[in-house]
Amino acid sequence: KHGMGLHDEGFRGEDSNYAMTLNQIAYIFAGQGAPVAQNDMERYFLSSLTPLVQMSMAYVFAELVLLANRMSIMSNRRLEAMAFIQAAMEALGLPREIQGRILRYHGYIQRHHNPDMYEALLNGLSRDLVVEMKRFIFGKLLSDSPMLQDLDEQHTAELVQAFQEIVVSPGDCVIASGEKGDSMYFVIKGQVEVVGDQGQIFTTKRPGDYFGEIALLFPQKPRQAWVVAKTFCVLAQLDK
Repeated sequence: KHGMGLHDEGFRGEDSNYAMTLNQIAYIFAGQGAPVAQNDMERYFLSSLTPLVQMSMAYVFAELVLLANRMSIMSNRRLEAMAFIQAAMEALGLPREIQGRILRYHGYIQRHHNPDMYEALLNGLSRDLVVEMKRFIFGKLLSDSPMLQDLDEQHTAELVQAFQEIVVSPGDCVIASGEKGDSMYFVIKGQVEVVGDQGQIFTTKRPGDYFGEIALLFPQKPRQAWVVAKTFCVLAQLDK
C-alpha cells in the first residue's frame, strides 16, 4: 500500500504536483487523514493547512448545529401553537367539522405563510430593503400577471408596498355579489372560482390571475359575482 506523501514517483512535472496537492487537501477535508510529510517544506505546508481545515470544518459544524437548533425551535413553537388552538377549540365545544377546518387552516399557514416569520423578517428593515424583499416575494406574480408585467420601477415599488397578503380556506367567500367593494385581488397560490347568483361557475382564477378590479375602476358599482376559494389560497389584496 503506497504512502500518501506529497511526492510520489508516479507524479511528474508541475501539473502533476498541483493535482496531487489538491488530492491530498481533499483527503483532509474528507476526514480521511492527513498525508505524510516527506521534507521540511511539506511539514511546514501541512502544519499550516491542517489547522485551517479544522477551523473550516468546525465552522461548518457550528452552522449546522445552529440551523438544527433554529429548526427545532420553530417546530416546537408550531407544536405549542397548534396545541393551544386545539385546547381553545375543545374549551369552546366547537363541532368536529369546524375544528378540522380550523386545524387545516392553521396547518396551511404554518407551512406556506408563517406570519411570525414574515413579521420577524420585516421588522426593522429600511424601506428600500422591504421593497427589494417584496419584489422577490411577489416576483412570480409580477412576471405572470399580464396586468403587472409592463410596470416601470417606480410603480412596481409602490405596488408591492401596497400589497397585503391574505390566506383563505377552501369554501371561503372572498367577494360577495351585490356588495360595494374597495379591493381587488391577485392570486399568488391556489385557485378561486367566480360564481353566479344561481351557482353557475363562470371561470377559475389561478396564480397570476386577478379579480375584483371593477371595484377600483367604478367604486359605486356593486360586485357582479361571487368569488369563492376552491383551494387554500394566498392572495395579494390591493385596496383603493
